Amino acid sequence: MGYARAGEHARCVVHLCKSQQLCKVFETPEKWRGSGLVRLVEDYTEAHFVRAITIEELASVASVRVRTIYAHFRRTRGCTPLQFLGWVRLQTAQAMFQEPEVHTSVTDVALHCGFTDLGHFARDYRQMFGEEPSQTIASAKRRGQGFMSSKA
Repeated sequence: MGYARAGEHARCVVHLCKSQQLCKVFETPEKWRGSGLVRLVEDYTEAHFVRAITIEELASVASVRVRTIYAHFRRTRGCTPLQFLGWVRLQTAQAMFQEPEVHTSVTDVALHCGFTDLGHFARDYRQMFGEEPSQTIASAKRRGQGFMSSKA
């Protein structure tokens, strides 16, 4: 998958996870479903995940205090807005690794997804998916998903 499609793919992954309730991040108590504030922050985060986003920036976008965003996210998603951002980035990186191109590298994908510390990225990826990023790429290449062999 090309880097240009990564943002679109991130939104699809997030939508799929929400609709399938695959992640605790999206298990929302009924009384908080559809929180406009949380949806606004999520939409902004999903659209700008490749940039360094601060909690102050999110508060400004939502026109509320930082404390308010934290409170709404804790109640609705069981995480902080920045944990949600990290989750979006990791899901996008995994999707890119699962559909690698010939030149796909762990470093390029991590940087493209907004990670600046490759050690933290590898640790967080391993924690979330149970394998190294390079293992995900290698498995996808063995299966031939999205990979055009240069031998052809």
